Amino acid sequence: MAAAACIVSPLSGPIISSSFRSRARLSRPQLSTRPLGRPVPIRGNVKCAAATGSNGHRSGLNHEPFWLSMARDVAGSLRSLAVFLVEQPGQLKYIEWPSFQSTLKTATLTLVLVALLIVALTSIDSLLCYILALLLRKPA
Repeated sequence: MAAAACIVSPLSGPIISSSFRSRARLSRPQLSTRPLGRPVPIRGNVKCAAATGSNGHRSGLNHEPFWLSMARDVAGSLRSLAVFLVEQPGQLKYIEWPSFQSTLKTATLTLVLVALLIVALTSIDSLLCYILALLLRKPA
């Protein structure tokens, strides 16, 4: 059994190798029919490729069992993880650690911004509750 894929190309000229052309007789302009039965010419050339070997079997495909390929993938992933973890202690010397003053400034700025956001969101929530109470004419 052969797997084939065909696409329509707007290019002109020879697009199929002579050995493939001799094995599969291809006609030049092909016609397809619309639901109404009128023929419509396919413009351009048709490119086809088949994935068959010399004995008719599909070539280029892996014929090993699924569990074996899965085990190889897992072993390769574990090996990559081990290499990564072994290299990490050597990378620690390239990290530029911030000073205590820089860390203190950044932490203070973060806490102030969080406090301001809490106040802003609480104010907006209270304002919306007050507006909703006015619209519904209920005491707040």
